[in-house]
Amino acid sequence: MNNIIDYTAGELENFVTENGFEKFRAKQIFRGLHKSLALKFDEIRGIPKNLISTLEQNFFIERLKTVSVQQSKQYNTQKFLFEIQGKLKKEKSVRIESVYMEENGRITLCISSQAGCNAGCVFCATGQLGLIQNLSLSGIVSQVYEIIRVTGKKPTNIVYMGMGEPLLNYDNVLRSLKVLTSEDGLEIPSRRITLSTVGLLGKIKRFADDISSEENKSTRNTKLALSLHSTDNGIREKLIPISARNKLSGIYDEITYFYRTTGNKVTYEYIFFKGINDSDNDVKRISALSKMIPSNVNIVPFHPISGLENGDDNIGGDNIKDKIFYSLKNSLYSDYEITHFAERLREKGVVTNIRTSNGIDIDAACGQLAAKNVKPKENNMIHQLLIFGPPGVGKGTQAEKIAADMNLFHLSTGEYLRKAVSEGTELGLKAKEIMNAGHLVPDDIMIGIVKEALEENVTESGFILDGFPRTIEQAKALSEIFKAMGFDSIKIITLSANEDEIVRRLLKRGRTDDTEEIIRKRMKVYCETTYPIIDYYKGNARVIEINGVGEIEDINIEIISKL
Repeated sequence: MNNIIDYTAGELENFVTENGFEKFRAKQIFRGLHKSLALKFDEIRGIPKNLISTLEQNFFIERLKTVSVQQSKQYNTQKFLFEIQGKLKKEKSVRIESVYMEENGRITLCISSQAGCNAGCVFCATGQLGLIQNLSLSGIVSQVYEIIRVTGKKPTNIVYMGMGEPLLNYDNVLRSLKVLTSEDGLEIPSRRITLSTVGLLGKIKRFADDISSEENKSTRNTKLALSLHSTDNGIREKLIPISARNKLSGIYDEITYFYRTTGNKVTYEYIFFKGINDSDNDVKRISALSKMIPSNVNIVPFHPISGLENGDDNIGGDNIKDKIFYSLKNSLYSDYEITHFAERLREKGVVTNIRTSNGIDIDAACGQLAAKNVKPKENNMIHQLLIFGPPGVGKGTQAEKIAADMNLFHLSTGEYLRKAVSEGTELGLKAKEIMNAGHLVPDDIMIGIVKEALEENVTESGFILDGFPRTIEQAKALSEIFKAMGFDSIKIITLSANEDEIVRRLLKRGRTDDTEEIIRKRMKVYCETTYPIIDYYKGNARVIEINGVGEIEDINIEIISKL
């Protein structure tokens, strides 16, 4: 059984029609769940008893568990600590935080998109945790629903500025935007929703295209905030390690594309670090940036987090944490210092605001969310990758390199089949007996070996699987395993090259069994078996197509930039 809150309106429509009910029943169900916030199926108005029974047999409605609510004594701000189901065997449950802020008649909810985060921002408490898991659609929208239930108030604004980097949980974040802005849901105007990102190449352009599409028209006016914090690539890479793969020149191009595609103004978030990002050159570069497209700059005071209480006073050193510590000891929080910096920007024509520190007394201000009882992780982002490619494009080599670069578990099915046989596991012995009889290992055994390998070896960083699946039946069985293990962000990497190029490459290797006729037959078999599998995955996974012709390193860089 599945949590029905994870189903979009379209998915509910498919379910009700496949089960013999009228199409309009899906709308009734969706409205009951997302507008009326029903917690039982019999609370959904207007649906017949036999549909209620069908829903109860196939779904459940899961609430987030509210662990604690802290009320600020200084501000009308509350911090919510929620508990959700863990996706990996190591994590039975994980905790996330959200913030309720009420000011001048406006109610803003700051919600999380991930438990933990792998961007690694040195000034952010969440970034010190590492990524624990991506939140599902229900995990994101249920934060809003639970806060409404507790406070009795509907938000006027929502910001995706809680725990996590939203664009690293892209699909679920986009689906949550569609649900929250739906006229059959809370109907939050998209112009009152802001998504904050550190800036990921390829993702900002994709986001602009997606929210501008007819299919997602309710999300069209979603605002974008870039966590800038420095206009110097070197300093920014020390503040935000993931930006080493996302240079500012490329980010600026994508921000411009976002504005031209959506017409939505962009905000630049800028935490003030005295002596680090407040030089005259910084002011000049911010001024130039602000003139590229309509935008404004939000100056954010730095809020203290665990791990930066002690440091080296030598600001000339290379350790950025030491420099932040030096800033902290030298009037970082002085209103004068921040106001003066803002005035310098305004003199250059930059539209500049100074953000207030709502909830700083309960660690609910910008950068302080950490679900404090969660242990820090040493992993990077969760990636769930399958790689396909014809013979001759270096698929296995790419898989090994991606796994090494991103700290992923590399599952080569051929290797793990041999391992199971050599170790004499139950499945390995069965496979050995079948192979000795001259037969191919059947699907159920191969699937079992893959499942065991994932359960025993996959880390929070994720995995890359190559050499499998090879049939539609295997792909469907593998999807069930992924679903059971909570892997809901599968990406398919396909390496392509034209047939003549493949023939040229393989003949160049000089192997005696590589004749042109044999190579072309292998290509035909690959196309006939793999293309239907890729088409199958297009319905429920993101497919990344890469030109497999070129240097291994160049291809690898392109793959990683698109993940």
